[in-house]
Amino acid sequence: MAINKALQTTHDVTQDEALARAAGRKDHLEHPPRRTPAWLVPLAVVLVVASVATGCASNNPVAVCGSQAHKSYAHADLSGKNLTGDNTCADFTGATLTNATMQGGDFSGATFSNAILDSANLSSANLTSANLLSASLAGASFQGADLRNANLSGANLAGTNFSSANLEGANLLGAYLRNANFYGANLKGAQLPSRPAGNVMWQSATCPDGSIVATTGGSCTSGNGG
Repeated sequence: MAINKALQTTHDVTQDEALARAAGRKDHLEHPPRRTPAWLVPLAVVLVVASVATGCASNNPVAVCGSQAHKSYAHADLSGKNLTGDNTCADFTGATLTNATMQGGDFSGATFSNAILDSANLSSANLTSANLLSASLAGASFQGADLRNANLSGANLAGTNFSSANLEGANLLGAYLRNANFYGANLKGAQLPSRPAGNVMWQSATCPDGSIVATTGGSCTSGNGG
């Protein structure tokens, strides 16, 4: 009795499945799935590749740094060390880098807040979007360096060499600039102190408003005395 009931159940299920499959095939014929036109496939590939390339080339610190872990030298003593390699997004908070050799290195998106870089050599280095808040950079060389959108607010820039450097969009509010050299530097769109300390070299520099300082005694700020 139980066997006959089981066989009957199996038979019913088989019939139900057969009917469902038949109905599915009928529905498939009446409503065939939409297919992507062949010409759209290569276009989609091109758009994806272009999007990835744009993200990789961005100088945006979020795009450059992301959320992954990066090198940390926070509060370390790196005086006189050679750091010319790739230090993208590295953390140098409170570190001592006096006389360090950083020429041509990649420090884009790196943090140097409250660090000491007196007399360090950062010529031709990449410091785009770097954070140098309240750092001491007295006598350091940034000749030909890329400091676009860098934060140098409150930094000690006494005697610092920025000749031919790119500081477009940089923030230098509250920075101490006595004897700093901006000869031939690009400061377009940068934020500068209204009255920096004296003896600042602005000749041939491109000022925040896009004008160029033509004379030795010219200035990019409202006052160059003090």
